Amino acid sequence: MQPIHPADLTAYLADRIMSRFLADDRTIKLLIAGLVSQSNTLISGPPGTGKSTAAAATCAAAGLAFGRASGNSDMWASDFVGQSVWVASEETFRFYPGPIFKEAMILDELGRVPQRAQAALLDAMNDGRVTEMGFEHRLSETFMLIATVNSDRENLSAIDPAVVDRFGLSIAVNRLTTAEERGLLTNPKVAIEEEDGERSKLALAALRAFSSQTHVSEEVVDYGLNLLAWIRLQCDGVPSTRAAVALIKVARAWALIDGRQYVTPDDVQALLANVVNHRVAYEPHLVQGAIESVRVL
Repeated sequence: MQPIHPADLTAYLADRIMSRFLADDRTIKLLIAGLVSQSNTLISGPPGTGKSTAAAATCAAAGLAFGRASGNSDMWASDFVGQSVWVASEETFRFYPGPIFKEAMILDELGRVPQRAQAALLDAMNDGRVTEMGFEHRLSETFMLIATVNSDRENLSAIDPAVVDRFGLSIAVNRLTTAEERGLLTNPKVAIEEEDGERSKLALAALRAFSSQTHVSEEVVDYGLNLLAWIRLQCDGVPSTRAAVALIKVARAWALIDGRQYVTPDDVQALLANVVNHRVAYEPHLVQGAIESVRVL
């Protein structure tokens, strides 16, 4: 049997994402890192930049059955969790699961979801479970949330900080250049389809297994913690420990995508903004300041 190479599996997923979504190499790499690390991912950008397309392309490329919900001011938790309905003939309640019970869920326009409904996401994002009418329901072992948000202050500030903190990764999607738009119009994307998505699921499972074995030295961990400590000094203790966990988790996937079985300080630097920015209200000078200060030390 031929040995399985992570580079081949990564290229396999990248081809499938790019067959559905046009983006630069770094964005594609970040989308794969989110998949491999099973990190809840927040995709931000101006309207019409393909945020929802990116989310759907990512799930489809990995063979994940995904549910969808669109945020609006009238949304209730039951719109994505589901609800129990009284069945008179059976004299009992029957639970009808919502889109969150798929292998992944795409939540469009998170900034428009009322905070009372956002609260239902906390256990799902953190523990893979939801509670409805006092009963706990487990989600899929592969579950991850990919949410989109318009990158303006009003939408970002409308998201509960506790929900924001549970996104391991944020990815900014920018508008296409004129040349990219021309290419999209003259050579439309043709999605690479599979009959059942089983091969993609196996590729993702293998990459996740490889990623969990990627080595992280104590020195690299300390480097990441020093970066976060500097940022916390500027931001009244933000970000939380979840950011540290996410930084190392995603760095493992990033190193694997680069063809290595060990994490370097460069991996941590490359991902710091994507792990921290959404937690500190998108203040890019903080990330660069942390890197420069720790470099001096």
